[in-house]
Amino acid sequence: MKSVIRNSVILFSIVLFSVLVALAYTIFSSRIEPKVTTTSQKVHVALGFHINLYHSFRGDTADEDGFGKDLRIIRHTLDVLDQLNNEGIPVRATWDMDNQFSLEEILPQHAPDIIDRIKARVEAGKDEVIVMSYNNGLAAAMTADELESSIKMALSNDKKSGLKDVFKTVRPIVRPQEMMTSTGQFSAYKKLGMQAISLYYSAITFDSFRLFTRPLTLQEAHNPLRLTEGSNKNALTLIPTYNVGDLIENVSLAHWTKKLHQQQIAGALGTDALVFVNFDADDEYWYGYKLPFYLKWLPNTGGLEQLVRSVAKRPYVQFTTPYEYLKSHSAQSSLEIHQDLADGSFNGFNSWAEKSYTTNIWTDILRSRKIAATAKNSASGPPSPPLQSLLDESEKFRTRLLSTTHFGMSTPFLAKPREIVVMDLLEKLAENDKLILQFLYPSRKKKMGKVQQQALPPPGITYLDTVYLDTKQNGRFLSLPLAEGNEQYESYVLKTPKGRQYEVAALPEPDKKIKLLIKNDLPPGAYFLYGNRRESTVPKGVVASAGLLKNKYVTVNFDESGQLPQVDYRNKSVLSSGSLLPKMRYNDQWVRAQNVEVLGLKDGSHSVASINIKGQITLGENSLEKSMGQFDYILSVYENEPHLFVSGSITWPTTHKHDLIKPHSPTLARWVDLKWQEVLPLPLLWSAKTDISKPFSVFKNNYMNHQGEYQLDYHQHHPDNLNLANVNNHITNGYAGVGLSNQNIYVAHAEDVSANFAFMPLQQRSSSDAPPLSITLGPFGTLYGPQYKQPTWEKGYGYEAAFVTGQQYASSAPTFNGYHQKFSIMLAFSDENENVSKKLAALKSFSHPGMLWSQTQPPVVSASFTPQSLPPSDKDIPPIKLNSNKKGPSIPMSLQIKILRENLQLMFQ
Repeated sequence: MKSVIRNSVILFSIVLFSVLVALAYTIFSSRIEPKVTTTSQKVHVALGFHINLYHSFRGDTADEDGFGKDLRIIRHTLDVLDQLNNEGIPVRATWDMDNQFSLEEILPQHAPDIIDRIKARVEAGKDEVIVMSYNNGLAAAMTADELESSIKMALSNDKKSGLKDVFKTVRPIVRPQEMMTSTGQFSAYKKLGMQAISLYYSAITFDSFRLFTRPLTLQEAHNPLRLTEGSNKNALTLIPTYNVGDLIENVSLAHWTKKLHQQQIAGALGTDALVFVNFDADDEYWYGYKLPFYLKWLPNTGGLEQLVRSVAKRPYVQFTTPYEYLKSHSAQSSLEIHQDLADGSFNGFNSWAEKSYTTNIWTDILRSRKIAATAKNSASGPPSPPLQSLLDESEKFRTRLLSTTHFGMSTPFLAKPREIVVMDLLEKLAENDKLILQFLYPSRKKKMGKVQQQALPPPGITYLDTVYLDTKQNGRFLSLPLAEGNEQYESYVLKTPKGRQYEVAALPEPDKKIKLLIKNDLPPGAYFLYGNRRESTVPKGVVASAGLLKNKYVTVNFDESGQLPQVDYRNKSVLSSGSLLPKMRYNDQWVRAQNVEVLGLKDGSHSVASINIKGQITLGENSLEKSMGQFDYILSVYENEPHLFVSGSITWPTTHKHDLIKPHSPTLARWVDLKWQEVLPLPLLWSAKTDISKPFSVFKNNYMNHQGEYQLDYHQHHPDNLNLANVNNHITNGYAGVGLSNQNIYVAHAEDVSANFAFMPLQQRSSSDAPPLSITLGPFGTLYGPQYKQPTWEKGYGYEAAFVTGQQYASSAPTFNGYHQKFSIMLAFSDENENVSKKLAALKSFSHPGMLWSQTQPPVVSASFTPQSLPPSDKDIPPIKLNSNKKGPSIPMSLQIKILRENLQLMFQ
């Protein structure tokens, strides 16, 4: 009761004080004349509105639960712009928008007036339009062809929804959806005609590159910069961009521009300055908030009109657009960014990549890419019209699926209506892929039927099938489904029609598949496949038992309880105790594997040694009945391969769902269990340790086949950034890795089993040990904890407010509740004595296996994210009782008081 009385007194005092302030502000504000400046330098203000009416948080209805909110706020924005212009205030808008969903489908049907009004403003020279992407696509994970198509179609397309088709005049500036970019793409944008790129340099964790480069001076942070990329010293012009969180962080636009101008007068800022604020056009910030009259003076509460009026009469403020500013202001300095960028949680791809079912979606997309590439590469000339029609459909489905909306940034889950749309698209994609394979299969079968065995196989060798490998396919690691009733052999033999023989080792895979491991790349063509039952000796140094797995490179040791003390490579520890066994953090407690059994599986004969690890994960009373988690992993080594292979599957426990998100909406409400925090199906605790003088390096490879690396040196901005709860700024086309001096660890995933465009989040921890820094690799999992500390010029109030109100900062771990996942992974290690390029070639070959056609088994395709694939926790949930009175997250009173106090102090200065 005392706390209630205390809060009431505080609130009453604030109200009374605010009334007095409001009266004083009303009386005196109009009498305050701006001080005469002693410099001709200006602070230029540009306002950008990012239109994307296709949401992960909401559905596809023309009300507040869908794009109706967008339409309401955008119309209001246009009303305010017109009103202010009519009053003589020359404010201008910069618009960027997706074409496929917003400009092509939703706006023409539901709000053609919005298109007409923006078009009229552009034609009148008031506003400008810049480029986003055709499909609001996940640009960082696009192939070179997909990126090119996305930009070209954004400019003009046969649906006449291109920016040039609609608005005629388009400025050559790209503002990527969700700020997603990957190294190598800056040069690609330049080749596509773009002159500049807009990326967030934000003080809140809705950022692109503020933590990933040296600290910028005020002059650099408010002017164009020159982006370099490898040998390209002028890849693109970079426009540092800010969001509405930065307006709160900098107290107000009025304070921000005044501070910059004071620096200009003092000579500390020697040029004009640009404040480019670009944010979602559907954000309530632009509309404004309902407040009592005595608080209406507060900055950042009155919408676009208040924002513009707060600086409109200042002689040193000039309204502009980014393109207009670039015409008269050159780049201040050069900058190179090594990370792959996205403005999600932890300044990276966490909000999109780390949902459990993102892996299902991405695996299907890669399957479709591979089938399409196989069809194109197999023809001596252009594909026939029927095949080309199927390929066009395939590309159409992939283009739509590549929308960032189908992955996030809503967390932990996509809105339920969006999940249903994704499932439907994946079903259509699978059906189309099936038709392509059915079109291609007869020609392969015909080629296989033409070849004949020249002699009967020797004793112990059994003919199983005739297979065919296409050209331009990796032939080192090949997956093959086992025919029904055909037991697995110890090894296999592939034989050409001319009698050349290839010994083939067999690695077990999930779902009754085997991975054929060939010593050298297999040439394309037809082969006879034989099962080998002949006895084979165990190579020297190869061991597989209940407590030990090893070859001459890799050693895996288990203790009696089945726990893992370490993995050694060339007699040096590379993975510490606790690696390889699944674990999860639930309600702030780590839950580890239980009842672990380690069994010898393949003794090393026929070149492969394997052990089988089985166990359980249970949450006791938190779990539903009969919902104990189960895992079944196989670890393998190959006689002369310096790698460790891990394949298997895990079903996570199913827990009660007591947390209701979006309780106000019948279409968006959903039961979840928010106690899920982190999930690691295969934790890899690298043994290497370091300190701040030698930060860890992260190796990456994107879908434009651009390899790169970046360093975890974020402590240079804030000492708290020694502990990094989640690092995910690396697109993983097949593999990723971590390095320290001459030691490296790499992880590759077999994309035909499970794939993800950013499958390996990392976690760096600082301890009292010497050296203090360690790192954990978390393939196909999700990591969570405190967000990065952003550098700021102010006091961090916008940074704090963002976490309270942002819907993207939740953990993705609840999506693993009851989820079944499978994977096939290759671990590679290297030291100073090894050829890294040879390692990378092996990683790529493992992750992109060739397509092996079978004479007896036609190819099978099915979608992997369907209503049937949902875990039990998503099928049996309690009825939802809506609470229309329950509001979203609100800023705590303590933070509100701090923001209020800051504004009052500045006002009376």
